[in-house]
Amino acid sequence: MTPFEKMTEQQEALIDNSGVEPNIRELRGEMGFGLPDDREADPVFDLLTVILACVRRKKLILGITAAALILAAAGSLLMKNRYTATAKILPPQGPQSGASAMLAGQLGALSSASARDLGIKNPADLYIGMLKSQTIADALINRFHLKEAYRERTMSDTRADLAGASEIFAGRDFIINVSVIDKDPARAAALSNAYIDELSKLNRALAISEAAQRRAFYDEQLGHEKEALAEAEINLRKTQESTGLIQITDQAKMIIENLARLKAAISAKQVEVDSLRTFETEQGPDLFSAQQELSSLRRQLAAAERSQVSGNGDFAIPTARFPEAGLEYIRRLRDVKYHETLFDLLGKQMETARLDEARSAPLVQVLDPATAPDKKSYPHRSYVVIGSTLTAFVLVLLWVALGEFVRHQAKDERKRRLISQIRDCIKIT
Repeated sequence: MTPFEKMTEQQEALIDNSGVEPNIRELRGEMGFGLPDDREADPVFDLLTVILACVRRKKLILGITAAALILAAAGSLLMKNRYTATAKILPPQGPQSGASAMLAGQLGALSSASARDLGIKNPADLYIGMLKSQTIADALINRFHLKEAYRERTMSDTRADLAGASEIFAGRDFIINVSVIDKDPARAAALSNAYIDELSKLNRALAISEAAQRRAFYDEQLGHEKEALAEAEINLRKTQESTGLIQITDQAKMIIENLARLKAAISAKQVEVDSLRTFETEQGPDLFSAQQELSSLRRQLAAAERSQVSGNGDFAIPTARFPEAGLEYIRRLRDVKYHETLFDLLGKQMETARLDEARSAPLVQVLDPATAPDKKSYPHRSYVVIGSTLTAFVLVLLWVALGEFVRHQAKDERKRRLISQIRDCIKIT
């Protein structure tokens, strides 16, 4: 070795010992002039790193998964069986009330507007709403002592439990399904059938209440009309005494009778509309149909009072052209005819309302009564075990991956300080 080579080796050793070389290397790294031979590459956190961490901790992963499997199996065995019983009933038919049908028959040709079958969109909605009512729920709670069976302290909580155990819906065929879930199959069937029994009771009570309300309304209107008829007869007698008119022509009699019949029909229809408003909304089909018929009758009356007729049985002379001496008599006689016709119509409606009150409500038609189920509907133990095991397996994998990620980040001094601060904050919290 030459003296020059020895001198070079000594200088390099001196530079390394003095720490100049590391400073030079650091300076070169900051300026972008890397030293490929001496630079250490940072480890990369990727999928292979996670897989390696999972393989290293396979005993922990398998142990926790097996423990979850055992616990899920034991828990599913401790779960009580639930049974579902279902009863099916037909939707309500919605027949027209007796008073409305009777009045439509009495008016005959006087009404040009026929009743329209407007019905609600789904006829089963009426029964479904009644089945979900608080009245039926309370009846079932008291009948089956559900407050003690569900171990609840308040009625509101018991109603909530009963609603959660019950499923009431209508299919596309409008058939209503009443399903009840219970740990006792016999009680599930009894509750489902009891829903239908209570629906029948409520249906009868509401029907009788509605008919009684209509009967009371017609009774009051009939009393008023009786007084009005008596007053009209007194006024007619006074007019006869003052004018001396006892008889009128057939032509005038025809006019009086037609006008009186129209006005009486209008008044009777108005009474029906007022009666329907006491228990039906403005969008109700019966009320809407009655209002349409009332409008038609009013148009006919207006046309009759304005019309002149040929000799084919229609009106022949406008009322304004009658002799002044007999006009007052005609008016009084028309009032008597009007009140007589109205009194007769109201009397028939009154009798029909009494029949409706005495008649029982339409029976709830049961398609399939509920029977005690012989197979449980819940729980599905295999689903519980498989789902719990898979959930535990995924969670433990995520936990291992997160731990590996934290360990990897802790290699960096700055990130290690941040992780330490996070741990301190968690401990303080």
